[in-house]
Amino acid sequence: MAKSELMIADEEWQRYTTALHNAGHIRYQEAAKYAESMYLGAGRQWTDEEKDALGDRPWLEVNRILGIVNKVLGYHAKSEISIGFTGREIEDDDVSEVLSKVASYVLDKQIFKDKEGEVFADGLIQRRGYFDIRIEFDDNMFGNIKITTEDPLDIIPDPDSQSYDPEDWKFFIKSRWLTLDEIEQNYGRSKMLRVRRMSPTDEGNFGQTDGEAERNSFNEDEEEGGSYVRSYHTTSNGEIRARVIERQYKINTKRKFFIDSATGDMEPVPDELEDKDARRYANDTGKDIITRTVPRVRWRVCTSNTVLFDDWSPYDFYTLVAYFPFFRRGKTIGLVDNLISPQEFFNKLLSTELHISGSAANSGWQVEEGQLVNMDTEDLEDVGSQNGLIIERKRGSPPAEKIKPNDVPAGIDRLTQSGPEFIEIVAGVRDLEQSQINSDKALTQVIEETALPLAPLVQNLARTRKSFSEKLLRLIQTYYTEPRILMITSINKKTGQSEQQELPINIEDDDGNIYNNLSTGKYDVVITEVPTGTGYREAQFNQAERLIKAGVPIPNTYVIKNSILDDKQSIIEAMPETPSPEEQQLQQQQTALALSEQQEKINKLTADTANRNIETMRKAVEIGKMLKESPDLALFVDNILKGSGYDPNVTMPEETKPKNQQQPVQLEQQLQQQTELGLQ
Repeated sequence: MAKSELMIADEEWQRYTTALHNAGHIRYQEAAKYAESMYLGAGRQWTDEEKDALGDRPWLEVNRILGIVNKVLGYHAKSEISIGFTGREIEDDDVSEVLSKVASYVLDKQIFKDKEGEVFADGLIQRRGYFDIRIEFDDNMFGNIKITTEDPLDIIPDPDSQSYDPEDWKFFIKSRWLTLDEIEQNYGRSKMLRVRRMSPTDEGNFGQTDGEAERNSFNEDEEEGGSYVRSYHTTSNGEIRARVIERQYKINTKRKFFIDSATGDMEPVPDELEDKDARRYANDTGKDIITRTVPRVRWRVCTSNTVLFDDWSPYDFYTLVAYFPFFRRGKTIGLVDNLISPQEFFNKLLSTELHISGSAANSGWQVEEGQLVNMDTEDLEDVGSQNGLIIERKRGSPPAEKIKPNDVPAGIDRLTQSGPEFIEIVAGVRDLEQSQINSDKALTQVIEETALPLAPLVQNLARTRKSFSEKLLRLIQTYYTEPRILMITSINKKTGQSEQQELPINIEDDDGNIYNNLSTGKYDVVITEVPTGTGYREAQFNQAERLIKAGVPIPNTYVIKNSILDDKQSIIEAMPETPSPEEQQLQQQQTALALSEQQEKINKLTADTANRNIETMRKAVEIGKMLKESPDLALFVDNILKGSGYDPNVTMPEETKPKNQQQPVQLEQQLQQQTELGLQ
């Protein structure tokens, strides 16, 4: 191994041990482990030293912290988040919907809800919680997004930073134990062989960090499962484990960028791209190339004496996402921290009250020497507190007298009764404890309504979700650029059931256009949180029912979907197709338009008929006047009528005659009146 690499490894190891001892990380580990013990209880709320000091006196543990923390965790478990994106430009709207579906696909595959629950619990109990989000290539050669949770005891943040967001830190360190097989899998066989060759056989090798807090594991043996505090460790079966230190840090460096002169957008030139290829690409796309000094992420992975990886990070950000429930300029606390003192006070009060009660039941006896007949004083000491005790004394001796115990200190019983209330007040969850657990409200809504002191807890969770979502978007746009077909699980809006559908991305058509191109556009993050319990669906059902009674046309399928029926999907499928409210509104508009057009046609026909009737009357009046003035024309008209087949001598059947048939004289009078009215 080259000396420079050995120096690098030693430098990283010294930085790690300094952060442990001098930057206070060991003190954090001890506090975090104690807070976890207070949460778990089951005898862990009393230290071994405290138990030994009590001797034969009883110690009690009534764990109120567990219930309070689990209450908050329960509300979080009953709520679900949806991560979506909106395009900053109109042309990005279609792709933003696809990006939202891809994000949902990644979260489902990575079981994000459960992992966020772990990070949330780490924060509440141990002050800090961490995600790690990066690309892995185990299942897909193009890479898949992988989300993991980190043990907060293994992460050392930048001790000089005051920022909530790790992106503002100069560095962070992650420590973990890896076997030689794991080192070979992650960093190659040659690195594994070098680690094995450099690993010392003496358990007391350099780099020992006494005092580091014990790690959790499934190993219940305290001796074997204790804290590994060395740079190397050999297990009982001879397996070598090496402590691997991973540090991501930022340094300022000169870097070339493609720049769009029209928009100002910059894109880093890949390191592996040669200058001539970069210039060719810039000319083809109409971009310029500039050089700027920018912070860039460097990544080192070492053991105490071996460099496993040392290069620029493949990402332009830290892979770490942090959650701190309560944060004040670099100082973090969880929900448990301020509950430790009142919980210890409550436990000691209960134990003291129990001890006093026990002392009163067996307070001792006063007897004269040689007074007892059926027992001696040692026997009385052993059985003196038993029910039905019979003491036989010598004739004429005074009765044995029970010693009066000390009185219970005034107010200790009231303090014991107030202990749980003290804990709830300090936690800020007194109203939360009194709220209905079956309300099925989202965590944010519950805290806003009943537990305002916990508001920073959910506000910081929202900050963490936003930071996580932004990194998720950048990974999708950077690494999900190859043609793929993803199987997306979506919710059928009609049935409310999940169903599978194919989602093609980055598919090129015959014209060279890329369909669902995820690498283009700029987007903003949209995060929504909704409850998922049956009570929430029942509330939706009741609200829909009230709206229907108020006349709102809500589809029946929506009402059934939000019911608590067992086989509601089959019911919905058996129902006739019901148009959506938008479709119903469109149909109503179309029907109204058709009726309006029909009415216009009727009005036009009515007007045309009236005009023809008036014209006919006018002509009849004119003919009447002509006949009156020239009687000879009557013979001419009769000949025309006969020629057309009209026979005035044929009598019309009575049933076919018009009911309003008028006599000629009457007709002539009517025509005369119409003439006088100006219808000529």
